[in-house]
Amino acid sequence: MSLCRLSSVSAHGKAFKNAAASGASGVPFSDATGDYLQYTFLASGGLTLNLSAVTTVNILAIGGGGGGALYGGGGGGGGFVQQQITLDPAVAGSETITVVVGAGGLGRSSNDTNNNPGAATTVSFQNNPSKNLTAYGGGGGGAQGQGGNGASGGGSMQKPGGSAIYGAQGYGGGNSPNVGWISGSGGGGAGAAGGASTTGGSQATTVGGYGGDGRQCTLGGISNALYWGGGGAGVCQGSNTSNVGGKGGGAGGYRLLNAVWSAGGTGGLNTATNGNAGANTGGGGGGNWGSGGRGGNGAAGIVIIAVKQ
Repeated sequence: MSLCRLSSVSAHGKAFKNAAASGASGVPFSDATGDYLQYTFLASGGLTLNLSAVTTVNILAIGGGGGGALYGGGGGGGGFVQQQITLDPAVAGSETITVVVGAGGLGRSSNDTNNNPGAATTVSFQNNPSKNLTAYGGGGGGAQGQGGNGASGGGSMQKPGGSAIYGAQGYGGGNSPNVGWISGSGGGGAGAAGGASTTGGSQATTVGGYGGDGRQCTLGGISNALYWGGGGAGVCQGSNTSNVGGKGGGAGGYRLLNAVWSAGGTGGLNTATNGNAGANTGGGGGGNWGSGGRGGNGAAGIVIIAVKQ
């Protein structure tokens, strides 16, 4: 059995006993793969390990979700990275892990000239820099323009969706036809592409694109029941309920004829509501109509570190 003694956990430069810290909380966690101490970072912080034997550390890192657009597409979900690493006391007797949690992109207003992407989440190892991880932010939704590129691409309005440009961290945003009534496509998620928007013969028959679903973690010591990095859904000028957020905190899009937001995607720590992605899920924000002034906000990311005992 791997042995690891935690010497300290710090957040914002302060030391806390037994991980009782803002942004990090040590919790025993057991599953079929063994017993772990699990540390969840909702904000930037750090963790120092004193090593008495070769130790397995499982890490889930999620980037910030992209912001949704006004009159447009949903934001892309934050990048999904899961990695199992081994720390060897023969290399270094202790290891300080520094975590930076990426912020979600703000919802885009009519005055914004650029898509509002999420920020990257990073996990850095002081004595083992080759093990550093980066989960990139999701692309912002496009407002009468192409969706932004990112870990997952943002949705669009009357243009192509954004692309996923960081390998396997996510999927592209849906496309939107360049004709007819306004409807936005969905942002891509960490596990699936965003849905396309469609237009019909009337306002009532327009369909906003759904947000792509996020992914579940498959590493030991971290729950596999939750989704992370769901895409935000696009706006719908009609009343069709298809513009729902992706699993993993992706926000639903606004439906003009109903004057309501579609349902947000479940999963992660929180569920999306009212166009804003679920907190610390890496979900993308939803596309909005003019009544709210801007699209929904993307969610900040998260880091979960499970230290095998």
